[in-house]
Amino acid sequence: NSISVKVFKYISEFIYISSIIISINSILIDDFLFLEFHNNINIMYMGISLSAFSIALFISAKISLGNNYSPCFDQKKPNKIVNSGLYRYMRHPIYTSNILLVLSILIISGSYLMVVNLSLITAFYIISAFREERYLISKFSNYRRYSDKTGMFIPKYKK
Repeated sequence: NSISVKVFKYISEFIYISSIIISINSILIDDFLFLEFHNNINIMYMGISLSAFSIALFISAKISLGNNYSPCFDQKKPNKIVNSGLYRYMRHPIYTSNILLVLSILIISGSYLMVVNLSLITAFYIISAFREERYLISKFSNYRRYSDKTGMFIPKYKK
């Protein structure tokens, strides 16, 4: 567990720092490293809108979690299942919000370099979600029933 916390910290620091550097350079330098796929202000505005949505999603999910919130599953194990707010519809809205935020930075910057960050964070959160769910299934008898009703990263379509 301490290894995965360290790995999470290194990955997240890399993603945060490199995302900032890539974004700033993409905005200030035309065709930064010749790796930009757009330089369109309207597409940038769409990315900004997506980032605002992802931040609102994060805040809403964090409020729902209350004291159960921690930046990484391994740092604090939950003592109850939260199934209110966004957690009524999906099990990992914070992971979803963080993935959407990096996607929005990709859209804003227009840099292919951000694809690396998006791939890293998506893979990490998928692995983290499955590890977290294995733990929650073992600790809470009602978790499997809750997971059958909700989507992992996006709301589940109900017929």
